[in-house]
Amino acid sequence: FLGGEEEEEEEVDDSAKHWMKAHTKNKKRAERIAELFSSGKQGTLSPDIEDWDDDWDHVMDDLYNSEYENDKEEEEGEDDATTTTTTTNVPSSSSSSNTIDVVFLGDSITEQRQGTQFGEIVDDYIGIKKVFEKQFTKEKGGMFDGVALGLAGDTVSFFFWWGIYNLCFILVYQKNKLVY
Repeated sequence: FLGGEEEEEEEVDDSAKHWMKAHTKNKKRAERIAELFSSGKQGTLSPDIEDWDDDWDHVMDDLYNSEYENDKEEEEGEDDATTTTTTTNVPSSSSSSNTIDVVFLGDSITEQRQGTQFGEIVDDYIGIKKVFEKQFTKEKGGMFDGVALGLAGDTVSFFFWWGIYNLCFILVYQKNKLVY
């Protein structure tokens, strides 16, 4: 009986370690996004991590469980913060839309506005993505340019700690509105 309790405590400790590792990686990524903005390469942020973290490889298993341990640099023992972020999807200053007016932060429901679940395209969500783009892309008739930064499986504590704390400086820099 006591052995089972000790095992449970170890699982909690491992969970905390994994959360801290994910938080640290996300904080570094948020700092790299801020560097893009401060370097004058302002543009719309893609909600898709593959667009701004050039080494990310997201995989789901047969039961649609997300496998988050796929950052190639960390697998090779490199520090994620030392690499150069790709800017191929950051519009140039000549783009007709070079600011974000509205940022939506949230969980899987917010992620569906990208047409994805756990970062993978879901055919059933393509309609949701089209509606979102029509409402939040000026070039498609929307009043605002918006981006949905949703993450399936997000928790309230993670959302408020990382999502708000680390992204607020970008929003303040951009003078954006935050919708949650």
